[in-house]
Amino acid sequence: MANERNPLPFLIIVALILWFSLYVLKNPELINSFYPSKPQKPGPTQTISPPIPPENRLGESLAKLGKIPFPPISRPDKPQAAIILDDFGYDLSSMERLRELYLPVTVSILPNLEASRRTADLARAAGYEVILHLPMSPRKSVRLEKKTISPEMSADEIRQQVEKDLSSVGPVSGVNNHMGSLATADPVLMKEVLSNLKGRNLFFVDSVTSPNSVAFKTARELGIDAARRDVFLDNESNPEYIKGQIRELIQKALKNGRAIGIGHDRPETFAAIKEMLPEFEKAGVSLVPVSRLVKYY
Repeated sequence: MANERNPLPFLIIVALILWFSLYVLKNPELINSFYPSKPQKPGPTQTISPPIPPENRLGESLAKLGKIPFPPISRPDKPQAAIILDDFGYDLSSMERLRELYLPVTVSILPNLEASRRTADLARAAGYEVILHLPMSPRKSVRLEKKTISPEMSADEIRQQVEKDLSSVGPVSGVNNHMGSLATADPVLMKEVLSNLKGRNLFFVDSVTSPNSVAFKTARELGIDAARRDVFLDNESNPEYIKGQIRELIQKALKNGRAIGIGHDRPETFAAIKEMLPEFEKAGVSLVPVSRLVKYY
């Protein structure tokens, strides 16, 4: 049997094949190494968002409430009252109280303060009516805001200051005076101030900080929509006093068909207004933005 072949080489080859197959099965990445890899598209870069600042969180909370649901225009025989809240703009803390009040009050903002524009933007975004609280000179010597309107100003200086004050707050519906017991009693000065509002289609509310004020009369003579404050709500910070003033506002609205009250961005004032809502409802007096009433004074 000299012609018989030796099977050993064949068996070695088979063993090598089996060993290689088992190795590949255990290490499948070897197969990928024989093929060129396709270029990968770079994925989106992940960024870490900075923490939301408090004022933006407040803006989000105001936005979640939606627009303030102003009541429909009432019948002529339906009494209405408007409440203007003055002195916004120093900081944003009062905006949180305004959010909790959630009523169609009118927000009056002082110009050229650190939070003037941000406060106005937040109030407008939430649907509140915004007006400019225009600083005007008083008779008493007190600390004044920068560039307070005064009789010493020229007509051009008054025009420039009114423009600057309006610009610092942004779009507004109207204006009321901050202090101004001296300025509002000056017919020449008031004509200059109000003439700068007429071309902008803005109304004026005389805060009546002086019994000698000619602001309302001058506005009417110039053909500007105007009104007068009927009740100051919070000359005292006592909650019972403020509620008594709000009752007077309700009575004036019942007697005259309309009434305007002015208060400030104080915790006691916010709380008193909210507590007095049932009395407004019981009396049948609607709370409305002040722009609803300026045509009827």
